[in-house]
Amino acid sequence: MMKRARRFCVLLIFSTLGVYIGKWIWLICDYAAHPGFYEQFSAPWYAQMAPYTLMAAGLMAAGAAVYLALRLAEKRRKEREKAS
Repeated sequence: MMKRARRFCVLLIFSTLGVYIGKWIWLICDYAAHPGFYEQFSAPWYAQMAPYTLMAAGLMAAGAAVYLALRLAEKRRKEREKAS
């Protein structure tokens, strides 16, 4: 069960990273295709990625924290089984 949960955490981390990279690629292609659209904003074209960056970093950090907690719990369980 722990192994399955750890695999899910790794899947969460890398799928979040993939979506984030895909969003960046889409934004770069959209900026190249429609630069006039982005000129009307007061912020640079890449500023709209700040919330997505924070969200992706938070999701990846949460996934990594859960992964490490599961790994530590599994090690402790194995040590207890070994000791008894």
